Amino acid sequence: MSTIASRLLARFSGTRNLAKSMPEYLESFVAENVQTPRTLLRMMAKAQRGQRKELHKREVARLRREAKLAANLQAAL
Repeated sequence: MSTIASRLLARFSGTRNLAKSMPEYLESFVAENVQTPRTLLRMMAKAQRGQRKELHKREVARLRREAKLAANLQAAL
């Protein structure tokens, strides 16, 4: 289920309002894959966790690049 949720999130992550941009797709997706509201909530939570993890990884990488650049500048001076 997490791969389905992540693909769904990735497909529509660039849109501003998820519900307005894909109501028919979302409706058919839910009808095919979700038996209970609890399942849908679990899938949404997993997708959000994945998104937060990705943002955290990007932030850590950015901080490492900045630290490396600062160290190189310090060494050059």
